[in-house]
Amino acid sequence: MKGIRPVKGSVLLLCALLSLALFTASPPERAQAAPLVTAYKAAVDSNGGTVRPGDTIVYYVVISNLGNSKQANDPSVNEFEDVIPGGCVYLPFSAQVVRGGGSISYLPSENKVTWNGEVEPGVDRSVVLLFSVVLSPTLREGETVENQGLVHWDTDGDGRADRLDPTDDPRTPLVPDDPTRVTIGQSLRSVFAEKVAYDENGGAVLPEDAVRYEVLLVNAGPFPLKAEFLDPIPAHTTYVSGSASATDQEGDPVGTVTFEQARNRVVWSGNIPAVGMVRINFRVLVESGTPGGTTISNQGTLLYDPDGDGNLDATLNTDYPFTEEEGDPTVITVGSSLLQSWYLAEGSTDGGMETWVLVQNPWDRPVHVTLLLHTGQGLRTDEDLTDVLIPARSRSTFLLNSYVKTYDVSTQVICQDGSV
Repeated sequence: MKGIRPVKGSVLLLCALLSLALFTASPPERAQAAPLVTAYKAAVDSNGGTVRPGDTIVYYVVISNLGNSKQANDPSVNEFEDVIPGGCVYLPFSAQVVRGGGSISYLPSENKVTWNGEVEPGVDRSVVLLFSVVLSPTLREGETVENQGLVHWDTDGDGRADRLDPTDDPRTPLVPDDPTRVTIGQSLRSVFAEKVAYDENGGAVLPEDAVRYEVLLVNAGPFPLKAEFLDPIPAHTTYVSGSASATDQEGDPVGTVTFEQARNRVVWSGNIPAVGMVRINFRVLVESGTPGGTTISNQGTLLYDPDGDGNLDATLNTDYPFTEEEGDPTVITVGSSLLQSWYLAEGSTDGGMETWVLVQNPWDRPVHVTLLLHTGQGLRTDEDLTDVLIPARSRSTFLLNSYVKTYDVSTQVICQDGSV
């Protein structure tokens, strides 16, 4: 029996998976030639739409070598291996080497897929693997199938694989080295749009205050998205000329951002990078004389091309991430406090150094905080650093070494419902 045919659109998927290395840290300077291997694993529902029991899930694995020498085939280990997760069965004869060389096999006795071979340096010479599983018909709504492959590679160029790293799920770009998850009853949607607002001088929002909006457009999928973002300036505010900017995950300008005066809106157009994000910032001034209690509601719209045909035929409204409601606008109330944010510029968690962040809540009611870690390898966060409850009149302590290992980390502390 021949290998299965890749699902519709997989050519685009495979080509774009190769761009994932653009968001991997540049390889360090090495005294000798050595590989530097990274691997991503994306899940695709073969019939699209909502994931249901009995569906076939196709896994694509991209193994890239960002180093300066070939990753050799070590005969003593498998360069890649992936145990088929519980709640599904391997689809016979589905394992294929889509790009690159080497040999791929399914071992029934160990219920895992293995690959052995070499990985040449350069993203354009990445190895792409494919295999499929069938979800059990007994799975129930909300149950998750979790799966992660392992890559053996050679850190010093001596031909022996001395390091073992897990694959990373490209749908969660802020969480490194996490498993690829498929949840019954959910789609494998990978596009998100979130929007928050900051009062630049802190405290209550007052007339003539400057408010900064920050929009985060996230493409957690494995291919770039052609997109356009439209954001009307809300009533009771005036756009601050020249304040709009758009940057990617590395802080570099991305796409084109303008203010359309005739329509009184901010417009961005460009590509949201694969496994990446676009951060759009702009400022408004609350109009003089705006009465206390006035609500200022604002919501942007993302138009994007979900299937690579060049048409922006999918629409997504921004969501305020600190409420339970999905797709709700970002609302400011004049006279009330806004989201507070603090930036702690310097820190290090490598070379024997430690960085601790201490957050104190001096008030008589609990608050919630989220910590974002800005590193040379991009933005990082963790489930344990998100929406953390700090009780009234108490302090919480965070050791950043538990979350990242880097010589350079700065911390952004966001308080959703008060100040700390």
